[in-house]
Formats: sequence, structure tokens, C-alpha cells
Amino acid sequence: RTPAGALDRDYVKSLRKNIYIFTWEWFYPSKDYHLFAPIKHLQARIDQMTAQFGPSCVGVHIRRTDNQPAIGKSSTDAFIHSMHQELSLDPDTMFYLATDDKKEEERLRAHFPDRILSNQNRCLRRDSKEGIQDALLDLYTLASTRKIIGSYFSSFTDIAADMKKIPLTIAGES
Repeated sequence: RTPAGALDRDYVKSLRKNIYIFTWEWFYPSKDYHLFAPIKHLQARIDQMTAQFGPSCVGVHIRRTDNQPAIGKSSTDAFIHSMHQELSLDPDTMFYLATDDKKEEERLRAHFPDRILSNQNRCLRRDSKEGIQDALLDLYTLASTRKIIGSYFSSFTDIAADMKKIPLTIAGES
């Protein structure tokens, strides 16, 4: 018998080794992510990135290019305010930044020198293999932080926090 909220075992056995899921909605009513594992070379990149975290790293997900609700509610100033709050609680805090806007990254790097970690050579095209892999790297790396400051109305933000059950603050909602 399959427990409530879990994928049916026969269905799991029928899956191919590698699958690609494209959705902006919950595709299955389960919060169990153990079936989803990056391929080896992506996991190595994730491990390399998270090795830089130190004891106190907060994830920051800024969505800009195509999500009007996120742009309107979660302003850059709201992110900066939340990041300053984190630094006031722990002056050693570093930030892992995942964003689809390189100008936002430049602004945060100028505002928080030597505090921003990111996949700087990422591809932002989500219709390419490289762009999809870079997005996955960001998702799993965000999920490895101790907390996320995220964008309003963003499933990427929500899933990154939910994957490892870490605290989530939405910029602009406090």
C-alpha cells in the first residue's frame, strides 16, 4: 500500500532513469523530493558551490524578467532591507544569489561587497540545456542555504525552501 501523498511504487518503477518535468504548478500533491536527484556532474557543481557557504549562508531568489507579481511586490529595496536584517542578526552572513537578471546581481554585489555568491557564468536561456542545468544548480543550491529570502508568487522560491524544509521570507511581505 502506498502512503498518502507518496508516488505509487509501480509508477516510480516505470519511470525512465532521467526525466524532465516542466511545470509552473505542483504536478503531484507530494512534498517528497527524494526521487529527484541531479545528474553526477550537476551534483558536483552544486557541491562545489555549497562548499563556499561557511556556517551562515542565506539564499536570495530575485525573479525579474517575466513575473510581474514578483517584480511589483518584491522590490530590490525590499531584498536589500531583508538582507541588512540578516546581517544585523549575524554579521558573518553570506548570501547565495539566484536571479534571472544580471543587473540585479551587479546592484547587490555593489551594495554587499564580498557577501554575494552566485553561479556567475550561468546561462539565462531556459530553452537551452545549459540554461536548464544552471536553473537546477540554483534551485538545489538555494535549497542548501539555512534560509531563503525569496520572490513573491514564485514557485521556484517556494520549491527551493520546501525541498529541505528551510525557513522562507518573501521580500516585501513584512
